[in-house]
Amino acid sequence: MKNKSLEKILKDIREQEILESIGDAVSIQDTNFKIIFQNKTSKEIIGAHIGKYCYEAYALRDKTCKDCPLEPGFAGGKTHTVERSKPSDKGMIYLEITASALRNLKGEIIAGIEVMRDITNRKETE
Repeated sequence: MKNKSLEKILKDIREQEILESIGDAVSIQDTNFKIIFQNKTSKEIIGAHIGKYCYEAYALRDKTCKDCPLEPGFAGGKTHTVERSKPSDKGMIYLEITASALRNLKGEIIAGIEVMRDITNRKETE
């Protein structure tokens, strides 16, 4: 039942292109931390990683990150925000990542959604 709800949500998101119209990077991870959706902005900023575990794709780790923003959402449904830096071909980029639990109609946590905002300009100004 959980997977069916998640599959329907993903189908609706893709068909309606809801998350493609958002200027920030958006990704969805299942409760095992596997990336199941990325919008275009996410792919542009951190590369295409659908089907990979987020901790492997984003942090080159073999387990969840110490300050993973998704874990609090999976544990209790709370929203959590962290800042991360990442080297790129244009220099260091800084991201603000806000993660929240994604629930089905019954209120069960079926995935997590992360919104990543490039805050490099702000960090350089500081």
